[in-house]
Amino acid sequence: MNENYIYSAVKKSAETVTIHEVNVSLETKLQDLYLDSLDAVEFVMEIEKELNIQLPDSKCVPIIDHPEDRTISDLVKLIHNYVRINYKDLYQ
Repeated sequence: MNENYIYSAVKKSAETVTIHEVNVSLETKLQDLYLDSLDAVEFVMEIEKELNIQLPDSKCVPIIDHPEDRTISDLVKLIHNYVRINYKDLYQ
């Protein structure tokens, strides 16, 4: 599972949960998705479903609590690093 695959899943998830028309790119700030806290949780759940993984709350809270400081690229890297370490079978 590489970063491009993760980005595709994140982009699809963002487009599924956001109600605003947003052109999602790696540089898109998470705050620009205009997700309230419930939407943010739904966003994470949608990503988990797309990638068939389970992200721990400790990985999601910084993103949900501080979307103004994070981009889609930050989220992709976070997920990529987590999956690389915790889902080694996805890399075989």
